Amino acid sequence: LQEWAKEMELAYGNEFFDEVIAQTVRMRYKEMLGSGRSDVQDIVVTGNRSLEGVRYLSERFMPGTINDRPNHVLAVKAGFDMLLQRFRERGRRTGDATISNEAFRLLTDGERSRGVDDIFEHADYVIINDGDRDMFRDESINFFETELSLVRNSDIRDGWQIERTNHEGFVQRLR
Repeated sequence: LQEWAKEMELAYGNEFFDEVIAQTVRMRYKEMLGSGRSDVQDIVVTGNRSLEGVRYLSERFMPGTINDRPNHVLAVKAGFDMLLQRFRERGRRTGDATISNEAFRLLTDGERSRGVDDIFEHADYVIINDGDRDMFRDESINFFETELSLVRNSDIRDGWQIERTNHEGFVQRLR
């Protein structure tokens, strides 16, 4: 996959994956609106590990392009030990559950070299995730509901929808 990704970026530019994401989001959003859903208001993109990618998508979804909602960048940050523990628990690939500290540090250093720290510096919101999962979930829900006026959307598994509230100019950094 990594070799293919490098080939795609060489052929189509560094923004190849960000543009694929942007096109897919636009298509899904239009499909949902076209299906008669009137509660579709916001878009959440997760997993981008570079500030350039975050900015690329933010520019493509500026208020007025799909909807009039402002963009917010939310980053979740955890310490090395917590990241390592959760990585091992997820065990997505063979060997993940027993990865050494040194090997995991190489993975996290790779993300840092691609600019993940820049996202933390430029995020509108940073949630520190060094507690247990239940505490993180409860604090996140409280943050979503109180700071962003998000409410649970029962039609979408683990989804959120945003109530129409004006947050223009509202930027708060959580540390």
